[in-house]
Amino acid sequence: MYTTTTEMIEAYGQETIQDLTDRADPPLGEIDHALLQRAIDAACELVDGYLTRRYALPLAQVPADLAAHVMALAFFNLHRNRRETIEAHIRQARDEAVKYLVDLGQGVIVLHAQPSAVTSSTPVSGASPLFVAPPRIFDSRTLRGF
Repeated sequence: MYTTTTEMIEAYGQETIQDLTDRADPPLGEIDHALLQRAIDAACELVDGYLTRRYALPLAQVPADLAAHVMALAFFNLHRNRRETIEAHIRQARDEAVKYLVDLGQGVIVLHAQPSAVTSSTPVSGASPLFVAPPRIFDSRTLRGF
């Protein structure tokens, strides 16, 4: 988990999050925490998709810039299901977050606070590949004289 519902409310404000999540007819005047959590979960799944090749998940510590980008993605997710068009600055924040994730996935940006970073092509589990083959037919002994 890269961010929480509480952090989202603190970042964007109680009233804004309530307006985005209270979809009851008539409105209940409260935040739908389940809807907010679904938006966060979707953003976290997207982030995991980019990080899984380079980092052991879950991350031990979440850097503040990564958390901010996750919040931007979740905030965009909350707007996506509404009827009105998404404002340019919200779309731009989402685009910047995706670019950040692409750069993380390609190794252009590195999360320095992560001691569990996977830097080689070994599987994330840390297991070595297992090779199974029949005994060697040709070696220095069997090719002697050729």
